[in-house]
Amino acid sequence: KLTKTPVIGDWLWRVSARQALLGDPQYVEDQIDENSQLQGDVSEQMKYKGYFQALLSTLRNLKMTDRDDLFVALAETGIPVVAVFGENDPTIPVQAAERLRALMPIADVRVLYDNPDKQSDADHGLNYKEFEIINPWLVEFFAPMQLPPLESEQVTNAATEPG
Repeated sequence: KLTKTPVIGDWLWRVSARQALLGDPQYVEDQIDENSQLQGDVSEQMKYKGYFQALLSTLRNLKMTDRDDLFVALAETGIPVVAVFGENDPTIPVQAAERLRALMPIADVRVLYDNPDKQSDADHGLNYKEFEIINPWLVEFFAPMQLPPLESEQVTNAATEPG
């Protein structure tokens, strides 16, 4: 709660964030297959201006619990939603998947469960740690949607069409 307090929270964050983040087990990737590791060392990312401020802003503003109002507001938009949860995610508890299903029945909610045979612990960062499973789920979700071509694609198509 102190990190949400202006000035004091900023100071505490500057003093402790680097060590706290580097000590977080989700960033320890030496036991993860090289192809499933986050592309780029987290300690390297920490050198970029604004990195810690962005994380502090997320910590202050992203609801980590009691997201019912967010789920209801999202349901009211009618926008298609796919949400992927990990059984052992320490950041977003898997119980949020059931709340999302209950409050937004049209959402495509998927949970990746622990798989000891594959050395998967279904935690945070599934988009890169478990991309072989997650990417097909996302392709399946987005495939039926008719999206307009990107502007660059329109230029390329116009240049290659016989005329």
